[in-house]
Amino acid sequence: MTSNRLVYLVGVLLAIIVILAWGLVYFAHDELAALNADDPNVEAGVDAQSRAEDGATLVRVSAKTQKGSAIVTQPLEMYALQSHAEIFGSVVNIQSLVEQRARFVAAQNEIRVVQASLTRSSAEYQRMQTLFRDKQMVSLRAVQAAESAWKSDQAKRASSESEVANIRAAVRQQWGEALSRMALALGREIDGLLSGQQVLAQLSWGTAQGDPPATIKVSQVGSADKPVAAQFVSAALQADSEVAGRTFWYRAPGAGLRVGMRVAATLEDEKGARNGVVVPFSAPVWHGGKAWIYLKRNDDTFERREVATTESTNNGWFNGAPFKSGDTVVVSGAQLLLSEEFRYQIKDENDD
Repeated sequence: MTSNRLVYLVGVLLAIIVILAWGLVYFAHDELAALNADDPNVEAGVDAQSRAEDGATLVRVSAKTQKGSAIVTQPLEMYALQSHAEIFGSVVNIQSLVEQRARFVAAQNEIRVVQASLTRSSAEYQRMQTLFRDKQMVSLRAVQAAESAWKSDQAKRASSESEVANIRAAVRQQWGEALSRMALALGREIDGLLSGQQVLAQLSWGTAQGDPPATIKVSQVGSADKPVAAQFVSAALQADSEVAGRTFWYRAPGAGLRVGMRVAATLEDEKGARNGVVVPFSAPVWHGGKAWIYLKRNDDTFERREVATTESTNNGWFNGAPFKSGDTVVVSGAQLLLSEEFRYQIKDENDD
């Protein structure tokens, strides 16, 4: 019995909710029309939609109705949009550079060891020669043994020096002169890359994009993370297999960037700036798959115009002609104007 009463109570509540929702839709449908009807300057039942001489669609709404409907406008401001190009690349693995640096350090240490031995063997050979010439009971065999040890150390030093030169050439060929110098100078300039605090990115440039800047902002492709500043290192000698164009090395903070990530940067061209206006993000309304805004022509007349939403700024959408600085756009209430514009194109169900 209790269960049946509960079901009955739930059903009654649902019915009340449906009735309230229907009433809200019914009365809200004519909100703007009711406000216009209360205005003595607007004739009841007159179509609020008309055509201008240039064919634009106009919507006339009285000042009183605008205030009651919270329609807010603001002027468009001039904006110079910088032309830019997208630069793509990737974070590279520097493991081979680390290994080549380790081989270089080992070869350098080997040279020092061999040089110390060569110094001793050279001195011993000279001593033996002197004793042999002075007939101080030194055999020719002893002199020859000392000479052999001296020449062996010379050969070892030549081999180690050749190894150092080969490593230096391999690093230069793969990584370029600047990175080669950083890695093999055995200074602290490359410590950030070796410790992982920095990463090395290879970015690809088109020939029409000019020279690479000293600093550029990079971020992971498709990521919403804030871009980080990357510092120019040098030109890269190897091409990017996925992106055509010249390539350059940049090093960037390692936080958030990992080996193998595809990265992108925006390269701005100050000479290619375009002038236009910024349409606030709150202004456009969507209809028919397109974005529209309402411009205020005079105190009670608004014109609907299509607006582009392909280029954004911090405050809105960049648009060029025919929009100009000083045009007044609706930033709140545009959806209400769109409803008013189209309400007379269909039969008003409330008049049945």
